[in-house]
Amino acid sequence: MSKKDPDENINRAKRLLKKPSKRTVLGIMLSVLMIPLFALLFYVFGIIFTYTGSIPVGFYRIISDTTQIKRGDYVSFCLPDTIAKMGLERGYIHRGSCANGSEELIKQVIAVPGDTVKLANNEISVNGLFLGSGYFAPTRIIDKDHLPVYRFIKEGTYQAKGYWVYGFGDPRYSWDSRYYGGIPKANIKHRLLPLWIF
Repeated sequence: MSKKDPDENINRAKRLLKKPSKRTVLGIMLSVLMIPLFALLFYVFGIIFTYTGSIPVGFYRIISDTTQIKRGDYVSFCLPDTIAKMGLERGYIHRGSCANGSEELIKQVIAVPGDTVKLANNEISVNGLFLGSGYFAPTRIIDKDHLPVYRFIKEGTYQAKGYWVYGFGDPRYSWDSRYYGGIPKANIKHRLLPLWIF
């Protein structure tokens, strides 16, 4: 077994500790400077990146016009005060920019005013059509603090007076219309148009 040349070890250490070239430093600096520039461009053009568990991860354009909301649209909304208060007290939602101190939520609309919604057997049906695994809707009985999950509505049939929203990303944990029914139109802030989802 031959001994390694001490000079070889010294040369290897020098290569590892070599000062980066000006080109490398400039590349790193430009990359770091591009981050706020992209963030500014996204803001100007109304584009957000969202990784909420309720809708697919990706880039969405924010659309302020909420006059035409249909089934399948992604929307951001503020919960009504009573529901938001309960959600904050129980830790189901976080504090945020809504007037009642809660965060704006993002979910998909599954029913619009006038639709008939039925909650039963861990599924939601809209207008008599059970939507299978897409609207698989188990409701939790106990929350993370081992308290009974608070529900503003029970299983049954409802004539939608607002917009029913659903968290597709993880329906086992999404606190959505299964627990509190429809969202008034006045509480919907934006529609979100998918641009690039993963």
